[in-house]
Amino acid sequence: MSILLTRLLRQAEQKLAAGDEAEAESLCCQALEGATALCNTALVAEAAALLGRIPWTDQQQRGAAVLTLHNKAVSMQRRPIDDEAALMLCDALLTLTPPYPQMHVAVHNMAVYIGSRHGKESRERYVGKLLALFDGVAIDGGEESANIEITRAAGPRRATQLLARRGAALIRGLFAPEECAPFLAAGHDYFSIHAGQASLAHKVVDLQPLLATEGGQFLTAAIAPFFPMPPALQPLQTYLRRVAAVWPETAVPFHQDVQAFGRLLINAWTPLTPCGRDAPGLELVVARLRDLAETVPASTQYDELQISEETVRARFGDESIIRPEMAPGDVLILLGTTIHRTYIRPEMSEQRLSLELRFGVE
Repeated sequence: MSILLTRLLRQAEQKLAAGDEAEAESLCCQALEGATALCNTALVAEAAALLGRIPWTDQQQRGAAVLTLHNKAVSMQRRPIDDEAALMLCDALLTLTPPYPQMHVAVHNMAVYIGSRHGKESRERYVGKLLALFDGVAIDGGEESANIEITRAAGPRRATQLLARRGAALIRGLFAPEECAPFLAAGHDYFSIHAGQASLAHKVVDLQPLLATEGGQFLTAAIAPFFPMPPALQPLQTYLRRVAAVWPETAVPFHQDVQAFGRLLINAWTPLTPCGRDAPGLELVVARLRDLAETVPASTQYDELQISEETVRARFGDESIIRPEMAPGDVLILLGTTIHRTYIRPEMSEQRLSLELRFGVE
């Protein structure tokens, strides 16, 4: 069977050379589907490379062949039999799926997931590919200060530019206090009867009323340019969190969200109580990163995610680290590569409740 598929590819090359693009596409799609059925990764790679050179003629046939390959990779993702072969299928898909933005992002996410099983080197390789999708925002000319604070009056484009330049934007008063009040009440009710530091927010409260506000619309507009398609709130990565100095285990070390989730996400972090002075807040590096920072082993649940303080200070300097005091309604937007952690001191007497609204595409 593999010999027959190889012959189909040779015929496709000949047809392409002769100018018969439609027949070349048809033969190549047949070879791709056959190689996928056999899970012959070498032939899949060869067919994908050739199909990438052939101009589109029959969108339906090409789409069917790509979908067949995608479904095969998904089936291998669910059953960790041969992760190396599954990643080779993902490599082929990454070359074929840019015209299908939703599938393209899904393949990146799938490759990170499989790569994580295959080993740290594979995971970092595919996270690196994923990060390239963040780089589509053009940066306006002119000098830029290190200040990341604005108000809603500055407009979402200004927030987009801060994210593109600095990896973070702090929007003062994005939500009105009365818009945050129901979420604070829900948080108090939940943690009064539940132990632990966090819960998936959608299990506690409906977030849609907050997203429907003018602040929610501002937020959507500010982050949309970083994604290949309109982003949406991701319920499985959106948390209601409680942190207090009396529970030091609730503090999160320096990390990047892309390391933690292996997905293309933007975090809109908003406190439901005043924080940063008497209650723990956030500490972040104001710098746009396009890579993964080196992590160190940890003795907590954050093993393989923790970035050492020595690494952060040596690479960025103390002047790049900020610890903003924030009030309910303020929103700190962070790209997935932005390094941050809980800002906590033993003398802080109050607990902090906060929402982590993470947006992405499936």
